[in-house]
Amino acid sequence: MVPGGGTAPDKQLLGEVPDEKAVLLREATIILHYRRGMAVEKTALRRWRDEAEPLGPLERVIMKELWLCASGTSGEITRALNQRRGRQLSPKTILTCLTRLEAKGLVTHDKEGRAYRFSPAMNEVDTDAWYIGKRLSEIVERYDDLAVAVFVNRFCEDPYRRQLVRRLLEALDEGSDT
Repeated sequence: MVPGGGTAPDKQLLGEVPDEKAVLLREATIILHYRRGMAVEKTALRRWRDEAEPLGPLERVIMKELWLCASGTSGEITRALNQRRGRQLSPKTILTCLTRLEAKGLVTHDKEGRAYRFSPAMNEVDTDAWYIGKRLSEIVERYDDLAVAVFVNRFCEDPYRRQLVRRLLEALDEGSDT
């Protein structure tokens, strides 16, 4: 018990707030330094980039090729990419990236002779929507109603977006009435 009634606040909870602010401040500094072209610790920059973009640069190029041609073997994708690049890539490098993309659920494969034919699991827009939904869910899970309030407040500063939110909510309401 603390004076005035109630229980003492959890020490761990109190300790998290300054640490969390320090982490956010450090990450903001990293982002600013990165955008200004200043030297940044590589691991911190990699972590920020990984959180900001679900796909690495090579993974993005491979996915764009798959979206363009609908499917391909490691060799076909390698040849297509190497025709447009100065630096040649190995089919093993492409196969490693395809395997990682499959582990993320973005690519599927079928056996074709001795090779595997890879196909995108979803189109580019659906992939971006999946990633955005995943990140938003993490934020809402962590911050609950505050995240929703901040999102709506920031989103509705722009009249076009405010109207978009209104139309989306109306569409949801109409769909639930049936």
